[in-house]
Amino acid sequence: MDLTESRNPLLEHVRFNLMVNTESPMLVDNNLAKASDRRQSARSRRSCTKQGCPASSSWEEGSVLTLNERQHHVQRGVIDFIDDRRIVPSFDFQLATTAKHYDIMIEATGTPGDTQTTLTSDPSLPEPDIMALLVTGRIVMRCAVRN
Repeated sequence: MDLTESRNPLLEHVRFNLMVNTESPMLVDNNLAKASDRRQSARSRRSCTKQGCPASSSWEEGSVLTLNERQHHVQRGVIDFIDDRRIVPSFDFQLATTAKHYDIMIEATGTPGDTQTTLTSDPSLPEPDIMALLVTGRIVMRCAVRN
């Protein structure tokens, strides 16, 4: 249905009450992730013309995501679709990985366009160095400038 067209008045009066819950975890096993979703649910009470779908997904601790050929272990992973009219994810992830003998923790929360990310490492590095390490596999070398 083209959303710019005028809507059929009959469809405006048709309502759905749909609830989906999974009994067993959803398993993902591909080149990007080996993960188990422990809870998935969706509930929709809407007309035919509404496009969103409130839903929730929680990823099992110990699931593995592969990004840029690096494995990230899920410590916490929740995705909620929060808008009744559009598909808008809200997420809360904590991932752990290792790069060049550094244990790295990545925390990301928010929605697309409004994401807060925190990078920490052990031994401690500044966030720009952690990002460089994750992306390039190297820490940025800084040279002191002498006068």
